[in-house]
Amino acid sequence: QRCCAAKRGDCGRRGVWYVPDKYIDFEAEILSNDGKRVKLSDYVAKNELVLLDFWASLCGPCRREIPTLKEDYAKWHSKGFEIVSVSVDEDRDAWKEAIAEEQMAWIQLIDDASETSPATLYGITSIPTTYLINKEGVILEKNLRGSAVEEALQKYLK
Repeated sequence: QRCCAAKRGDCGRRGVWYVPDKYIDFEAEILSNDGKRVKLSDYVAKNELVLLDFWASLCGPCRREIPTLKEDYAKWHSKGFEIVSVSVDEDRDAWKEAIAEEQMAWIQLIDDASETSPATLYGITSIPTTYLINKEGVILEKNLRGSAVEEALQKYLK
């Protein structure tokens, strides 16, 4: 069940969302030229920790987080850390251009704004929004930014 913290059925009105104990699986298009779709569960099962990152190419705060994410990815990827970024961009060319400009080496997916899209399933109302998910599918942390990502990785990837 996905709803606001009060769980009164007025989801989204207060901008406070209930964070489920377990992640919600979804399927989305991966950055490629063939329209291939992948599931989040494919990455959760293969890694110790996955940072699910909702962002957009025109989002200033999102773009400012990328250098830190790149450092964390370089340092922790070999220890079982993966980033799965989901763009909520409507302009696919802007999305692809931003990935190239920023040299983002991790998994890049695009949200299709459908009823079963990642942003819909997670009730995304603002970006950047992140979820740190362990191998068992448990959401450990939400909205980690800056040095908080590194601190969480040190905590959970001992």
